[in-house]
Amino acid sequence: MEERNANAVACLIMKLHITIPVSTLKMLELLKLMISACAFPHDTAEGNLFTRIHGNQSYMGMPVKPIVVTLGLEVVKPINLQKKLKAPSAPFVSGQPYDYPMANLSTRWVNNAAMLKHNSYTDGSAVRAIVLRSQKQLPGISFAAGFFCAPPCQSFLFAVFIVYTNSGAGITLSVNGMAQVIWSANRASLVGENATIELTGDGNLVLHEANGRLVWSSNTSVQLVAGMEITEHGNLVLFDQRNATVWQSFDHPTDVLVPGQSLLQGMKLRANTSTTNWTESKLYMTVLPDGLYGYVGSKPPQLYYTYLVDTNKSRKDPTRVTFTNGSLNIFLQSTQAGKPEAIIALPEAKSIQYIRLEYDGHLRLYEWSDEKWTMCAESTGYVQVDNASVLFRLILVQPNYCKCEKQRGLQARLLEELLLQGCNVQKLGEGGFGSVFEGKISEERVAVKCLESARQGNKEFLAEVETIGSIEHINLVRLIGFCVEKSNRILVYEYMPRGSLDKWIYYRHNNTPLDWNTRCRIILDIAKGLCYLHEECRRKIAHLDIKPQNILLDENFNAKLADFGLSKLMDRDQSKVMTVMRGTPGYLAPEWLTSQITEKVDVYSFGVVLMEIISGRKNIDFSQPEESVQLIKLLCEKAQNNQLIDMVDKHSNDMISRQEEVIQMMKLAMWCLQNDSCQRPSMSMVVKSCLLKAIHRYILLHLLHQYYLVQDEMGG
Repeated sequence: MEERNANAVACLIMKLHITIPVSTLKMLELLKLMISACAFPHDTAEGNLFTRIHGNQSYMGMPVKPIVVTLGLEVVKPINLQKKLKAPSAPFVSGQPYDYPMANLSTRWVNNAAMLKHNSYTDGSAVRAIVLRSQKQLPGISFAAGFFCAPPCQSFLFAVFIVYTNSGAGITLSVNGMAQVIWSANRASLVGENATIELTGDGNLVLHEANGRLVWSSNTSVQLVAGMEITEHGNLVLFDQRNATVWQSFDHPTDVLVPGQSLLQGMKLRANTSTTNWTESKLYMTVLPDGLYGYVGSKPPQLYYTYLVDTNKSRKDPTRVTFTNGSLNIFLQSTQAGKPEAIIALPEAKSIQYIRLEYDGHLRLYEWSDEKWTMCAESTGYVQVDNASVLFRLILVQPNYCKCEKQRGLQARLLEELLLQGCNVQKLGEGGFGSVFEGKISEERVAVKCLESARQGNKEFLAEVETIGSIEHINLVRLIGFCVEKSNRILVYEYMPRGSLDKWIYYRHNNTPLDWNTRCRIILDIAKGLCYLHEECRRKIAHLDIKPQNILLDENFNAKLADFGLSKLMDRDQSKVMTVMRGTPGYLAPEWLTSQITEKVDVYSFGVVLMEIISGRKNIDFSQPEESVQLIKLLCEKAQNNQLIDMVDKHSNDMISRQEEVIQMMKLAMWCLQNDSCQRPSMSMVVKSCLLKAIHRYILLHLLHQYYLVQDEMGG
C-alpha cells in the first residue's frame, strides 16, 4: 500500500466513510477486512481490495452507487501507519490478526514458499492458505482453502482443509494438529510449485499448472459471480451480487462430510487409493432412493454396505443424508421438516468433527480433542456377495460395543454377536494365513476365517474375495461375506461340518477309513470344481493351492474347494502367465521353477491329491522309510516295476478287493502328474474319465445286484 493510501486509511479510522452496494449482505465481512487492512497494512489481495473499494468506487469488481455509512469508531491512540509499514512481519502465517474468509474477482495466487500464509508440519506436509475462516474461540481449529501437499511434499492439491490457528488466526503447529483435507479439486492431477489458482474477472475459479496447463475449473464464467468465501462450515462458495450461491464445494464432495453438509441422491464419496495416493479408488458411498450404499467399483458394482430407510416410500422420492452433531440423518423429500426418516447414531460432538471414507472402505468419524485428531467411531461391513447371499455389517465400533445386522431382501434385524472379542466360539482349524472358527448367525452355523495380516497381505485377501465372491458352484465353498477392520480381516463361509479332507484320508487310529465309492465321489467333486474354474468361468481361474487342507466336506462327504487366497485370474486368450512361486511344497508342478504357468499347475496338484486319497498317506511323510518318504517318487518306481497295487491304502479292505478300479484311478493320477504340462489332461477330460469309471462301477454293481436277486429266487 502506498503512503498516501495509508494516510487515507488513518483518516477513515477516525470517522469511517465507506462506499458499498446497497444490496450486499457482506458489509460486516467487508468492514472486518478494512479494519484488518488498517491495523496491519501489507501488499496482499485484501489490502488491494480495500484500496479498490475506497478509491475506485467498486465492490468485488462491480461499479456501485455511492452511499455513505458512518460508524462511530474512535481511535484512542493515534496510529503511526508509516512505522507499521516498516515493521517486520509476524511469525505466523498470515500478516493479519483476524481471519480473511473472502476474496474478490481478478485475484490470483501463486503456489510457492513466498506466500505469506503457509505452514509446514512435522510429518512433512504443508499448507498455503488463500482464504481462512476462524472459529469463535482462538486459538483453535479453523477452515481454510489453498494449496496442500502430503509428504514428501512434491505435488499439491487445491483443497479445503482444517488447520489449527493461534489467537491471531495465524496457522500454527499443534503437537498433533496436522492439516486435515476435507475437499479437493484436483485429486487426479496434482500440481507443482508455482501453480496458480485464480478467481478471474468473469467469475471463474481456475487452477493452472506452472506451465499454463489448465488442471481444474469451476466453470462459472457466465454465472455473474461476485466473489469467493470460505464459510464457517468449511464450504468454499462462489456467490453472485445477490449473495446467492453459484457454486460450492459441498456440491462436489470428495471423501469427507463435515457437520452441516449433505450427501444428496446421486452424489458420491470416493475414497483415496491409499494414505499417500490421493487418486480415487474403486470404493465409494452413494445415496439412492431407499438409503445409503457402499460399493466397490466393478462391472457390475459390488455392494459392501447398506443402510436402508422405510421401503414403503416411493422409490422416486429423492433422499439425502445430512451429517449433524451426533448423527447421520437420512431424509426423504416427503419427510416432515426437521424429522429424518432414519438416524445413524454417532458420538455427540464436543469439538469439530468430520467423517472420512478411507481407502479401506471404512467410514470413520474424527474429532478434534486435546489438541489432536481422534477417531471416535468406525463402520465396518460384511460384503453382500450376490443377490441370494446375506449382507452383514457392523453398525458402530466403540469400546465394548459391536453388533451385527443381517439383511435378506429389504428386511433387517439385530442378531447376536458374531466372532467378536469375548465371544465363546469353537476353533475349527488353522491354515496358512490364519485360524478358522465356528460361528453362529441366528440359527445358521458359519465358518469364520480370521486372517493374520502378517501372514496374508491385503493383496491375497482381495484376491480371495474377488475370486470366490464373483462365482458360485456346487463344488466351491460359498462365501457369505467378509469384514475388514483396521489390520483384521475376516471371511465368513458356509459351514462344512465334516471339515477338511486331510482329516479323513490320512490314517488315524480313531477314524474309519473311507470306502472306495466315497473316495471316488470326492475325487469327482474336486475335478468338477476345478473344471468350472478353468473352463466355465468368464475368465480362467487358477486356484494355485490345491491340497487336502483346502478341500472341505459337507455332512454327506460332498467335496468343495476352498481358500482362494493365492488364486490367479487369467484371460481366455492367455496361454501362460508370469507369476512368483506360490502354493504348498509337495503339490507344486515343475514349471513353477520357470515362473511361467498355466491352469495345468492345478491339474498336477490334483494328481498329487488323487494319489493321497488312494494311498491314505501324505505326499511327504517322514514317518515312512527313507526310500518311501516322497509319494510321487515312490509311485514312479512302483509303476516301472508293475507294482502299483502296493500303493493302495492298506487300511481299506474295500479298496484291496477292488484293486483293478483303484489301479485305473492311479493311472489317471499319473496322467495328471506328467512333467510336461502339455501332456496333462484338461480337467474336463478328467471329469469325463471319472464319470466313465463311475458308470462302469454302477453297471457292475447293478449286474451283481441282479445276479444275487436271481440266485435268491432260485434258492441258491
